[in-house]
Amino acid sequence: MKKWIFVMITAGLMLMANHCPAQPAGDGPNHYNLPPGKWWRLPEASEKHGITPAEQEKLDVLYLESRRKMIDLKGILEKKMLDLELLMDTNTFDEKAATDMYRAMQNARSELSMERFRYFLEVRKLLGNDRYQLLKQRYREIRRARRQGPPPGDPVPSKARPQ
Repeated sequence: MKKWIFVMITAGLMLMANHCPAQPAGDGPNHYNLPPGKWWRLPEASEKHGITPAEQEKLDVLYLESRRKMIDLKGILEKKMLDLELLMDTNTFDEKAATDMYRAMQNARSELSMERFRYFLEVRKLLGNDRYQLLKQRYREIRRARRQGPPPGDPVPSKARPQ
Protein backbone atom coordinates (compact mmCIF):
# COMPACT_ATOMS: atom_id res chain seq x y z
CA MET A 1 0.00 0.00 0.00
CA LYS A 2 2.82 2.43 0.86
CA LYS A 3 4.47 1.72 -2.48
CA TRP A 4 1.20 2.49 -4.30
CA ILE A 5 0.80 5.81 -2.46
CA PHE A 6 4.40 6.74 -3.27
CA VAL A 7 3.82 5.90 -6.94
CA MET A 8 0.68 8.06 -7.07
CA ILE A 9 2.34 11.03 -5.35
CA THR A 10 5.41 10.81 -7.58
CA ALA A 11 3.24 10.50 -10.69
CA GLY A 12 1.28 13.57 -9.59
CA LEU A 13 4.49 15.53 -9.07
CA MET A 14 5.72 14.48 -12.49
CA LEU A 15 2.48 15.62 -14.10
CA MET A 16 2.76 18.97 -12.35
CA ALA A 17 6.39 19.30 -13.42
CA ASN A 18 5.45 18.58 -17.03
CA HIS A 19 2.81 21.32 -17.02
CA CYS A 20 4.88 23.93 -15.22
CA PRO A 21 7.59 26.01 -16.85
CA ALA A 22 11.12 24.79 -16.34
CA GLN A 23 11.55 27.17 -13.44
CA PRO A 24 10.21 27.39 -9.93
CA ALA A 25 7.33 29.74 -9.22
CA GLY A 26 8.54 33.28 -8.71
CA ASP A 27 11.60 32.88 -10.87
CA GLY A 28 12.31 34.31 -14.28
CA PRO A 29 12.11 37.77 -15.84
CA ASN A 30 8.82 38.76 -14.23
CA HIS A 31 10.03 37.85 -10.76
CA TYR A 32 12.90 40.31 -11.06
CA ASN A 33 10.73 42.81 -12.94
CA LEU A 34 13.16 43.01 -15.81
CA PRO A 35 12.05 42.91 -19.43
CA PRO A 36 12.76 39.72 -21.35
CA GLY A 37 14.99 39.54 -24.39
CA LYS A 38 17.43 42.16 -25.62
CA TRP A 39 15.61 45.20 -24.22
CA TRP A 40 18.85 47.23 -24.24
CA ARG A 41 18.85 47.12 -28.07
CA LEU A 42 15.58 49.08 -28.25
CA PRO A 43 16.57 52.70 -28.93
CA GLU A 44 14.03 54.14 -26.48
CA ALA A 45 15.07 51.77 -23.67
CA SER A 46 18.79 52.26 -24.15
CA GLU A 47 18.33 56.03 -24.23
CA LYS A 48 16.07 56.19 -21.15
CA HIS A 49 18.44 54.02 -19.15
CA GLY A 50 21.67 55.53 -20.42
CA ILE A 51 22.99 52.28 -21.87
CA THR A 52 26.27 53.02 -23.64
CA PRO A 53 27.43 51.11 -26.73
CA ALA A 54 30.09 49.39 -24.59
CA GLU A 55 27.41 48.31 -22.10
CA GLN A 56 25.24 47.08 -24.96
CA GLU A 57 28.12 44.89 -26.11
CA LYS A 58 28.62 43.53 -22.58
CA LEU A 59 24.89 42.83 -22.27
CA ASP A 60 24.93 41.07 -25.65
CA VAL A 61 27.77 38.79 -24.54
CA LEU A 62 26.16 38.15 -21.16
CA TYR A 63 22.81 37.38 -22.77
CA LEU A 64 24.30 34.99 -25.31
CA GLU A 65 26.40 33.11 -22.74
CA SER A 66 23.48 32.80 -20.36
CA ARG A 67 21.04 31.70 -23.08
CA ARG A 68 23.43 28.98 -24.23
CA LYS A 69 23.84 27.69 -20.68
CA MET A 70 20.09 27.79 -20.05
CA ILE A 71 19.38 25.88 -23.28
CA ASP A 72 21.83 23.18 -22.20
CA LEU A 73 20.45 23.09 -18.65
CA LYS A 74 16.87 22.91 -19.88
CA GLY A 75 17.84 19.96 -22.09
CA ILE A 76 19.37 18.21 -19.09
CA LEU A 77 16.24 18.88 -17.05
CA GLU A 78 13.97 17.50 -19.76
CA LYS A 79 16.12 14.35 -20.03
CA LYS A 80 15.92 13.85 -16.25
CA MET A 81 12.14 14.27 -16.40
CA LEU A 82 11.96 11.69 -19.20
CA ASP A 83 14.20 9.29 -17.29
CA LEU A 84 11.98 9.59 -14.23
CA GLU A 85 8.87 9.04 -16.31
CA LEU A 86 10.38 5.91 -17.85
CA LEU A 87 11.48 4.66 -14.45
CA MET A 88 7.97 5.15 -13.07
CA ASP A 89 6.50 3.16 -15.98
CA THR A 90 8.63 0.04 -15.47
CA ASN A 91 7.04 -3.20 -14.29
CA THR A 92 9.75 -3.73 -11.68
CA PHE A 93 9.43 -0.55 -9.66
CA ASP A 94 12.50 0.57 -7.71
CA GLU A 95 11.52 3.16 -5.10
CA LYS A 96 15.11 4.16 -4.31
CA ALA A 97 15.98 4.62 -7.98
CA ALA A 98 12.83 6.72 -8.49
CA THR A 99 13.66 8.87 -5.47
CA ASP A 100 17.24 9.34 -6.66
CA MET A 101 16.06 10.23 -10.15
CA TYR A 102 13.57 12.72 -8.73
CA ARG A 103 16.40 14.35 -6.75
CA ALA A 104 18.50 14.52 -9.90
CA MET A 105 15.59 16.16 -11.74
CA GLN A 106 15.16 18.72 -8.95
CA ASN A 107 18.89 19.44 -8.98
CA ALA A 108 18.72 20.06 -12.73
CA ARG A 109 15.77 22.41 -12.19
CA SER A 110 17.73 24.21 -9.49
CA GLU A 111 20.76 24.63 -11.79
CA LEU A 112 18.54 26.18 -14.47
CA SER A 113 17.06 28.57 -11.93
CA MET A 114 20.51 29.45 -10.63
CA GLU A 115 21.72 30.31 -14.13
CA ARG A 116 18.78 32.68 -14.55
CA PHE A 117 19.65 34.29 -11.24
CA ARG A 118 23.33 34.64 -12.23
CA TYR A 119 22.23 36.45 -15.37
CA PHE A 120 20.11 38.91 -13.39
CA LEU A 121 22.97 39.45 -10.94
CA GLU A 122 25.29 40.37 -13.79
CA VAL A 123 22.72 42.75 -15.30
CA ARG A 124 22.31 44.36 -11.87
CA LYS A 125 26.09 44.76 -11.45
CA LEU A 126 26.45 46.27 -14.90
CA LEU A 127 23.60 48.77 -14.52
CA GLY A 128 24.23 49.79 -10.94
CA ASN A 129 21.44 50.35 -8.45
CA ASP A 130 19.86 53.53 -9.85
CA ARG A 131 19.46 52.34 -13.43
CA TYR A 132 18.48 48.85 -12.26
CA GLN A 133 15.69 50.24 -10.06
CA LEU A 134 14.53 52.55 -12.86
CA LEU A 135 14.42 49.64 -15.30
CA LYS A 136 12.40 47.54 -12.87
CA GLN A 137 9.99 50.41 -12.21
CA ARG A 138 9.41 51.14 -15.90
CA TYR A 139 8.93 47.47 -16.75
CA ARG A 140 6.36 47.09 -13.93
CA GLU A 141 4.50 50.11 -15.32
CA ILE A 142 4.49 48.66 -18.83
CA ARG A 143 3.20 45.30 -17.56
CA ARG A 144 0.52 46.98 -15.46
CA ALA A 145 -0.63 49.07 -18.43
CA ARG A 146 -0.82 45.99 -20.65
CA ARG A 147 -2.91 44.09 -18.08
CA GLN A 148 -5.33 46.98 -17.65
CA GLY A 149 -5.85 47.52 -21.37
CA PRO A 150 -6.64 50.85 -23.01
CA PRO A 151 -7.86 53.65 -20.76
CA PRO A 152 -11.65 54.19 -20.58
CA GLY A 153 -12.97 56.37 -23.35
CA ASP A 154 -10.27 55.41 -25.84
CA PRO A 155 -11.84 54.68 -29.18
CA VAL A 156 -11.61 51.00 -30.00
CA PRO A 157 -11.77 50.26 -33.71
CA SER A 158 -14.93 48.33 -34.48
CA LYS A 159 -15.07 45.66 -37.10
CA ALA A 160 -17.14 46.42 -40.13
CA ARG A 161 -20.46 44.64 -39.87
CA PRO A 162 -22.28 43.37 -42.91
CA GLN A 163 -25.40 45.45 -43.55
